[in-house]
Amino acid sequence: MMGVESVPRYWRERRYKYLLIGSECLKCGSRHYPPRPACPRCGSRELREVKLADEGRVVSYTVVRV
Repeated sequence: MMGVESVPRYWRERRYKYLLIGSECLKCGSRHYPPRPACPRCGSRELREVKLADEGRVVSYTVVRV
């Protein structure tokens, strides 16, 4: 009997499946990904969700070999 492979429900129902959503501080204007509950720069809890750019620059990465 063959099993049906499926993407877990969590990933199928995500609101922002194919784009990056970050947070923007309304006090200092800094943007962060992933979204934060408070701004790491100024400590404000006044943030809003923002769609981040479609393109960017990789500044760091890690290779994990097992």
